[in-house]
Amino acid sequence: MRILRIRPRSLVAATAAALTLAVTPLASASPANTTPGRDQGRYQERYRGHDRFDDHDRRIVQSWYHGHRHAPPPGLRDRDRRSGFHLGIGVYLDRDARRYAYGVPIDLRRSLPPAPYGYRYMLINGHLCLVDTDYRVRDMISIRWGF
Repeated sequence: MRILRIRPRSLVAATAAALTLAVTPLASASPANTTPGRDQGRYQERYRGHDRFDDHDRRIVQSWYHGHRHAPPPGLRDRDRRSGFHLGIGVYLDRDARRYAYGVPIDLRRSLPPAPYGYRYMLINGHLCLVDTDYRVRDMISIRWGF
């Protein structure tokens, strides 16, 4: 009968590999790892209730527009204004409405808090809108045309 001799280094390596395999399913099932993104948990805590605009956001937008009113970006120009277009909170943006939705300029977007996960800012018919993944308007700030 032959006796197997296991070297101490091999025993340590085998034990470490077995422990890694045993612990891996537990680590992936933890709630912190189920959300996408590395800092998603901290992001949600910081901006949890920021799915609506507040007075501070309105002041930021109005002061930004005051500085850009002579050369407004797409979505705030007179030729982008559509008559008969109903826009309000809770309105679903169909394909036709999405053709007239524009991205927010980077300097305005940086001065606003980040949109909640899955939401985005859009300029539509003279309004800054917070739109969710289903293209439903969650909140909006009306920007004056002729300041």
